[in-house]
Amino acid sequence: MLDIKFIRENKDLIAMAVQKKHLKFDVEELLKLDDARRALLLIVEQKRFEHNQKSQHMSQTKIPERRMLLLEELRAEKAGLEEQEEKLKEIMVKWQALMLHVPNVPDISVPNGESDQDNKEVRVWGTPKEFGTPPKNHSELMESCDLADFIRGGDVAGFRGYFLKNEGALLSLALWQFTLEYFAKKGFTFMSEDDRKEILESLASVDEVVLTEHIKDDPDRSICRELRKIHPDIFANGGDRTPEDAQNKDSSLNPEAELCRELGIETVWNVGKGGKIRSSTELVARFKKGEGQGKIGA
Repeated sequence: MLDIKFIRENKDLIAMAVQKKHLKFDVEELLKLDDARRALLLIVEQKRFEHNQKSQHMSQTKIPERRMLLLEELRAEKAGLEEQEEKLKEIMVKWQALMLHVPNVPDISVPNGESDQDNKEVRVWGTPKEFGTPPKNHSELMESCDLADFIRGGDVAGFRGYFLKNEGALLSLALWQFTLEYFAKKGFTFMSEDDRKEILESLASVDEVVLTEHIKDDPDRSICRELRKIHPDIFANGGDRTPEDAQNKDSSLNPEAELCRELGIETVWNVGKGGKIRSSTELVARFKKGEGQGKIGA
């Protein structure tokens, strides 16, 4: 579905697409209905705002007579609001139906024609196979092989929705994995540190994200340098880490725990809802000892 802003700004392109695809669709009808939708939406939102403001005033006033007056006004306004909301609902049904019929804009190189017989053959690969019966299209093939569910997908996601299933889902995952491995070999970073930093800092509860200064094959895998730099009030450890782990000289937590004591930083443990069931450090250690070899994936 095209965005209504794009349709409004490119109505000539939409009209051209309608003409090229020989469809019965009036873009001007959609735009007039959208004008009515936008105007009514503005009215409804303004009435909702005024209703909420008056409700707040009524809850705060301590004068009984004033409260009764506001209550009567709210009842009258609510009836008017519901009437406008019903009108908006009716317009939205028509608007959404028209939006589903807006055609995608074909490439400028697509030739005009009355049917697929007017298509131009650009190039051919190999020798076209001759079929004894009319060949099925991709949708028919996938349904007959039980690889997709277009009916339930349409019910859930709307127009053109579908669910891949069985070997169809496995094939999709295999293609994604092939693509990821292909670009990984070329040194492509799927999400850079800067991107992850930007996402985390967009959270209201996060003030700042500091990236570590580790280099490749850095022998110091702790975050002691960052702790000295930030000097936080609290150093939180997630998952199943415990103070006993930090006391162990061989633990990766030991240098950080020692530094926190030196700098007077409070340390808290097992942060997170329910904690982490298994530590990745423990699993790797067990794998190296030969326990459950071949069962660990990264």
